[in-house]
Amino acid sequence: MANLERQYVEHKEKFEKWKVDNVKQRGSETYNRYVEQFHQWEMNVKEQQRLLIDERNNLVNSSDVDVALG
Repeated sequence: MANLERQYVEHKEKFEKWKVDNVKQRGSETYNRYVEQFHQWEMNVKEQQRLLIDERNNLVNSSDVDVALG
């Protein structure tokens, strides 16, 4: 999870720098396509994070049940 978060932060920082560096291209098809691709990637990463959190919570909750029933 920490690795995914680190990669997300690094990629987002690069994307924000790219937007500043390419502000004159704003509105062009290529610019818009890259922005859309980034947003799709970002949504996928956030979904992966959510799934990992859910999985971790399920493991924690199931181990609590095992302890309670044990």
